[in-house]
Amino acid sequence: MLSVLSTGMGIKLFTAEGNMERIMPNVGKSARMIMTIYAGYAIVGTILYVIAGIPMFEAINQSMAAVSTGGFSTLSDGIAPYENNMVYVVTVALMFLGSLGFGTHILLLRGHFKRFFKLSEVRFFVLLIGIAIVLLTLFGLNQHYNTIGEGLRISFFQAISVISSTGFNIMPVEEMPSFSILVIVLLMLIRGCIGATSGGVKVYRVLIMAKKGLWNISRYLKPERMVNENYFWRPEGKVYINHKLVSKSASYIFAFMTFYFI
Repeated sequence: MLSVLSTGMGIKLFTAEGNMERIMPNVGKSARMIMTIYAGYAIVGTILYVIAGIPMFEAINQSMAAVSTGGFSTLSDGIAPYENNMVYVVTVALMFLGSLGFGTHILLLRGHFKRFFKLSEVRFFVLLIGIAIVLLTLFGLNQHYNTIGEGLRISFFQAISVISSTGFNIMPVEEMPSFSILVIVLLMLIRGCIGATSGGVKVYRVLIMAKKGLWNISRYLKPERMVNENYFWRPEGKVYINHKLVSKSASYIFAFMTFYFI
């Protein structure tokens, strides 16, 4: 990873994914910073897993699998066999962090919480998760969950696991209602934020298309003088949504969906 990001081709690959900011002025330093962040999360996750009662070897593997959103586990059933709420909470936290972009982590770790919570992609990401949790809970309440609390707990875990592309589960997908499976599939198409290891269309592109659609509707319904410029907030600052940005996002989504259904 260090060698790839240190080349011109590495920069092209990094920016092609949608990243507009360099984390550090030097590419090599950026790569080392990324590795340090992920290693730090994995170590903290391992310690918390051990405190929760997981053996050291399993804790290391589960922590690395969760923060990398890879989902590979030393157990055939992933996280489910532990039946430990602390394990579930740690796993959700690692999967969520793994779904955020690299620039976002820098803001978070440096204590720039105001700028972090101002990021449009993070807000939209949390909104999507919240909507998914509500839908999964409501449609599974009468059939699979005994209480609302149980439904929220399972739905919260499943939503984060799917949208992060980790794939851990604490409830077999085949036991879910048909509508819940549809919600899961939609989350699988979107996945995490730009600059994260989650694979999919990415929240960033869905956000751009959603804001463009709402802006167009607003332009038709309101007088022109009342329509504000269309923009969103990224770690590097305010980014205006222009034709080029919309075109690139739409092209990527079209290509992704085409290959997905093929």
